[in-house]
Amino acid sequence: MLVLVETFYADSEKSSSPIRVRPVAEQGLSPQMRVECSKRMRYSFPVGQKFLLEAKIVHHESGSSFLYSNYRDKWYPVAESEAQEFLREAGNR
Repeated sequence: MLVLVETFYADSEKSSSPIRVRPVAEQGLSPQMRVECSKRMRYSFPVGQKFLLEAKIVHHESGSSFLYSNYRDKWYPVAESEAQEFLREAGNR
């Protein structure tokens, strides 16, 4: 599925990476969900950048879920106007 995500600082989360990725709200996915994806994507742009990427939901044995995008998969940085257009179209599906 094509998902709109954004990077953010996760100061209070246990992670080896201070920059994490989450789905943008209004897509039927919780912004509390995390995204496993390319480190290059996270560190090549300013924090707060939005991206479109292909991802799938993975259900962990612990009961939590996350989005997974292989680091080799394509991702695309998007401007705020493009992000809003994507969300409008997603709401019409």
